[in-house]
Amino acid sequence: MTPLPLGILALAGVTGGGAAYELLETTTLNSGASSITFSGLSAYSDFKHLQIRGTQRLTGPSTLWSGYAILNGVSTSGNYTSHFLGGNGSSVYTGQSTHTDKMQMTEIPGADNTSGIFNSFVMDIFDFADSSKNTTIRNLGGVNYANPSTGGRITLNSGLYLSTNPITSVTFDAFAGTQTFIAGCRLSIYGGK
Repeated sequence: MTPLPLGILALAGVTGGGAAYELLETTTLNSGASSITFSGLSAYSDFKHLQIRGTQRLTGPSTLWSGYAILNGVSTSGNYTSHFLGGNGSSVYTGQSTHTDKMQMTEIPGADNTSGIFNSFVMDIFDFADSSKNTTIRNLGGVNYANPSTGGRITLNSGLYLSTNPITSVTFDAFAGTQTFIAGCRLSIYGGK
C-alpha cells in the first residue's frame, strides 16, 4: 500500500478493512448559538481517538472568521499552542495562533460570503483519554466562495493542549464568543479504535 501524504487520511478508513470510525453523536443547530459543545466524552473511553466532522457558518459581517476549539472548558491563557498552514490557489500562508486561551482550528464563512456557503472540516483528537501525555489535534478544513474569481481556501491546523488531563469536552467557539453560529451548522463526532 502506498503511504498517505502527511497521514492526512490515515484514520479515515481508507485502509480497506471497512469503516475505521463509529458515529457517536451529531448536533445540528435549529437556531443560532455562540458555541457548540460535545460534553461527556469520557463515556467514549473504549475508543482511542475521536474525530469531529462538521460544517459551519457565522452571522458576523465578514467573508471569513477564524474558528477555535476549547478543551475541557479551559479557556485561560497559556493552555494551548496552535499552528496553521493555508492556501488559496495562488498563495500560501502560515502562522502561529496568538490566542493561547484556545486553539485556532479552521476558517468559517461569515455574512459577507454568499448565502448558503458553509465551511467543512475534519478534526482528529488523538489519544483523547490518555493521561500520560498532552493532547494533540489535527484539523483539515476548507471553505469556498460562490464567486469563482475569489476562489476559496484550504487549511491544515495543529494544536496542542498543555495538560495531561483526559479530554471530557470539546467546545467550538465562534470567534471568541463574539459571533453566532447560524441554524443549519452540523457537527458529528466519531470514535476510532
